[in-house]
Amino acid sequence: MAAPPPVKWYQKELFIGLLIDIIEPKKESVKVDVTETSIHFEAESSTGKHEFDITLHKKVDPEKYHIKVKDRRIKIVISKAEGCQEEWSRLTPDKHRWLKFDVDSVDLTDEETIAARKLEDAKRRLEAEHGPLPKDTKIQQMSNMLNGDDLSRDLELAEKEMYDMLRNSYLTIYNSVVWLGYFYVFFVSLLRVLLEGPGAVKTNYAAMSWLLRSCQQTVFLEIIHAATGLTKTSTLATVLQVSGRAIVLFTVVDAEPAL
Repeated sequence: MAAPPPVKWYQKELFIGLLIDIIEPKKESVKVDVTETSIHFEAESSTGKHEFDITLHKKVDPEKYHIKVKDRRIKIVISKAEGCQEEWSRLTPDKHRWLKFDVDSVDLTDEETIAARKLEDAKRRLEAEHGPLPKDTKIQQMSNMLNGDDLSRDLELAEKEMYDMLRNSYLTIYNSVVWLGYFYVFFVSLLRVLLEGPGAVKTNYAAMSWLLRSCQQTVFLEIIHAATGLTKTSTLATVLQVSGRAIVLFTVVDAEPAL
């Protein structure tokens, strides 16, 4: 007997369905024999012959079925027999490694199904946060726990959003003030050169050093920003960068009159 292909099965109220995964099946080779309690299938494809036989858990109507052949799948729909239209717990009494239930076919519009899924999701959330729940935990208790957790999460989220808003506002103001200070130094120095000529270059620093020193002293706040977590930068790297510029300005440029 040829090897069976991968098969998924699903069911609705009035019928069962088989989804048989075969790449490029030869339509003329597809053969299906249905009895009240069994299904025989065989087909050929570019990879060889495929075949299987299954005994059904309950009865079907062997006169009411249809087959649809696609490029990568064959679909078989078979009507359930009268008296067997309730939900089947399984397709066949035997276990087959190549036969699985198609979970994607579950009808999620059923109210009982939706309620059961929500309850199960709530239980998983609570167990993830509080550990295993007692077996006698009631739905109302779970609801109270979830509402309490949701309120705590909402408060934490609101606090975080407020902190982020204040942090971003402060950093925007800080960076704007420092940028305006340095830009003013550049603008005035350039304007003095344009108005007074190249000789103003020698006196620019003396005229604007007070503001340049003030800007550099303000930049020391970046060390506090990094240390307190206001900015996501290394404190050590910030110390080295800021102190390096300060050393050049205050111990070299300021100390040397010729500069």
